[in-house]
Amino acid sequence: MAAEPPEDVDWGEHCAGAGPPALVEIRGVYAGGLFYECARCGFAFQRWSKGHYLHDKARRYIIMHNERRAVARLDSRSHP
Repeated sequence: MAAEPPEDVDWGEHCAGAGPPALVEIRGVYAGGLFYECARCGFAFQRWSKGHYLHDKARRYIIMHNERRAVARLDSRSHP
């Protein structure tokens, strides 16, 4: 599912122009997209503004998502 991010989301230069981000749903946490994922690199970004009741909940899953992504990238580089 693609969606346009809110204007206050910082996508960073590496993801600029990557196309519409995907909304990532975590079942049992929120019925809908909890955070955004870059279509190019898979990096997760915050969907909710600070102060929104889902911001902190999403932050935990974003950190886990990006840590797993980083480990997977390191593993793929260590295996020919």
